[in-house]
Amino acid sequence: MKLLCDAVVVIDAHKINKWQYLTSAHHIFLGSIVAHKECIFYIDNYQKQTIDFALDEKNGKVRILTATAKEISKVAEKVSKYKLIIDP
Repeated sequence: MKLLCDAVVVIDAHKINKWQYLTSAHHIFLGSIVAHKECIFYIDNYQKQTIDFALDEKNGKVRILTATAKEISKVAEKVSKYKLIIDP
C-alpha cells in the first residue's frame, strides 16, 4: 500500500516503535516539509530522539516528495471545486 504520511503519523510511529514496520510493509511518501522541517525529532522518556530519513530514503523505504509553487497551484486549481467551504 502507498501511504502519504503527515508529521503526526511519522512521529507517533517512531514513538511506539512501528516506523520500521511501516517502512517494510508499505511504500511511504513524505512531503519535503514533513521530512525536513516537521519531523526532525521527537521526545521519548524526556529525551530528544533525532529522526533521520537519509538511510530510509537511500534504501528506497521512503520517498520524499517536492513540488514547485506552480505545481502546487495547478493541483489546487483542479481540486478547488471539491473543497467544502464552512463559514465560521
